Amino acid sequence: MARSTTGRPLARTFAATAGTIFLIIGILGFIPGITTDYYALQFAGHHSEAKLLGIFQTSVLHNIVHLAFGVAGLAMSRTAAAARTFLIGGGAIYLILWLYGLAVSYDSPANFIPLNTADNWLHLGLGVGLIALGLISSRGAGQRPPARR
Repeated sequence: MARSTTGRPLARTFAATAGTIFLIIGILGFIPGITTDYYALQFAGHHSEAKLLGIFQTSVLHNIVHLAFGVAGLAMSRTAAAARTFLIGGGAIYLILWLYGLAVSYDSPANFIPLNTADNWLHLGLGVGLIALGLISSRGAGQRPPARR
């Protein structure tokens, strides 16, 4: 199992870091100024015209999902196996979300999250990145850690 210089499995560090970032993003989505057109923030749906950092279309539901994903990352970072599950499973979820964003028209009622082109590219990057972190941190899984002196 890949370990950091502190001896902690990398999967745990990666999951905790990702969870923290998702929590921060979820909170930022509720802050006017960081989220532009905050007055247009809707609970869900493509009619929410608020944009996180002026780029990523967001809604209350979208922000809640980020908060929940952050909590899951932090909770699952307690063990290496759960952390790898979070990273690889979360990455798969983001790749599915990317495919969903490609398939659904931005002005369609099916775009309930809501998504825009910037969200789609971000979801692709997150999906690939999370899966890569999960796989990198799984190298040598099942091997005993080196003996300490």
